[in-house]
Amino acid sequence: MKSKDELKEGIIIRATLQLIFREGLAGLKMSDIAKQASIAVGTLYIYFKNKEDLLNHLFLHFKRESMTQLAQKIDFSLPFKVNFKQLWFNYLTYAIDNPEQATLLEQLHCSPYLRPEVIEETDKLLQPIREMLNEGKRQMLIKNIDNELILAFLSGSINLIARRFSENDRKLSPEQREQTFEMTWDAVRA
Repeated sequence: MKSKDELKEGIIIRATLQLIFREGLAGLKMSDIAKQASIAVGTLYIYFKNKEDLLNHLFLHFKRESMTQLAQKIDFSLPFKVNFKQLWFNYLTYAIDNPEQATLLEQLHCSPYLRPEVIEETDKLLQPIREMLNEGKRQMLIKNIDNELILAFLSGSINLIARRFSENDRKLSPEQREQTFEMTWDAVRA
């Protein structure tokens, strides 16, 4: 069996991201990924046993990466709103800087492809954010609604803002970034 090359795996990942970003998950085929990556289909199967294996690998890889970025500059000794705002800006920055990854995460999160162990690890990765939201509810700073609704609202609005601006080759000004946060804060605060 051939050994795996990290460079080639990176090419496969980039090719898959490009296809999903351009065309979505519907109809995604291993043969299309191989063609986009300029490799033989057989080579693709050395790295991933099937499409589900590839998509689960990508989802977990980019979920870990995004969670690392989301956690930057979060300090639980600071007031809740400071951390909530930092979390918002971290995610907005990630979605703007990584539109392909953000699209992949959003589409796969709502797909039937994810294996139970990947969903379980994702839940563990999100636990600190859920705990932060629970603290905001305990302090009566945000609405006492289900965390999954809050997370869906936050990620959906951020992804749409980032995508809308990137599709039109526009940049969010600092004032617009602040406005997006204030709209969100107005929506979730108690």
